[in-house]
Amino acid sequence: MSARHDHGSLSGLDALRGIAIIAVLTAHFWPQKTIHVPPAVAIAVAQFGVILFFFLSGFLMYLTYSAEPRLFPYAVRRSFRILPMYWLSVLLIAVTAGGWSRRDVLSNAFFLTGPMHVTRMSGIYWTLYIEVLFYATVPLLLFIGRRAVLASPYITTALFGTLWLAGYRVAVAPHYLIYCCLGLCFGAWYRKILSGRELSAAVATVVVFVGILPLVVPFPDIVSPLQGTAPLVCAVLLYAALRFPFRLPLLAFFGWISYSLYLLHAIVYVEVTPRLFAQGYPDWIVSIVATGLSIVISLGTFTFFETPTIDLGKRIIARFRKVAPNSGRYNVSK
Repeated sequence: MSARHDHGSLSGLDALRGIAIIAVLTAHFWPQKTIHVPPAVAIAVAQFGVILFFFLSGFLMYLTYSAEPRLFPYAVRRSFRILPMYWLSVLLIAVTAGGWSRRDVLSNAFFLTGPMHVTRMSGIYWTLYIEVLFYATVPLLLFIGRRAVLASPYITTALFGTLWLAGYRVAVAPHYLIYCCLGLCFGAWYRKILSGRELSAAVATVVVFVGILPLVVPFPDIVSPLQGTAPLVCAVLLYAALRFPFRLPLLAFFGWISYSLYLLHAIVYVEVTPRLFAQGYPDWIVSIVATGLSIVISLGTFTFFETPTIDLGKRIIARFRKVAPNSGRYNVSK
């Protein structure tokens, strides 16, 4: 879903993706001993990056599926976009960390850790579970039409708000679906299916909800009290990128490799940083080395693995279009 070849109205999306991954890296690799930052701020920075990713995912899913509302191309495009690189990261963890059984690896590879009662092999994998769940809902929401798209952030907000108030801690991670739904609304607004007033009301509702609920039902180790500002900032950034197209090459570079970087930086963190600390290096040097190593490795996987597998998916879709040019189409703007 890279926008790197688009010099028009979507040219700023790669820069936003770059901002998102830089926020995640900053939170995870920050030299806390050298420059102390309150935990709430560090959590908020990481959550901002993740929330911005979800905003962009929702927006791009609307544009992608509304442009070609057919399940097979959609499933192929999504599968070849996320699975090969994800499977590579699972394999790398299994090889480098050790101690993982075949059952562990297969359960992680096919997003079955919950039903199989297996530990996720990386702490960052929870976001991919949210993505996959969201991908599954997009065709249904767009098939129902604009009312379903508009209602989606309100329904998810009400559902997870009820679960939080009832004390169900498991509802904290899935609540990020709310931001995917807001991104979906941005896509509908961009396609002139939703009005600016409808979009603004949805954003305001989520901002108020996310800002208040952590104070009512605090989860200090997962949800930052500052999290309410994140969807507002993300909404402003996405609006600015769509209304005032811009190109920032350095940020766009990080945006291009962001998926590889997101998956691999966690492996570098686990495998490299303890060794550097054991040799007595200060945390600021460890942070620089780990960040630089993550970028170099991610550039390699993006160039020689991620991009070729995405291109393979595109070729499969192109062949499908020749065989079934008009099958499965319907109106997504009703």
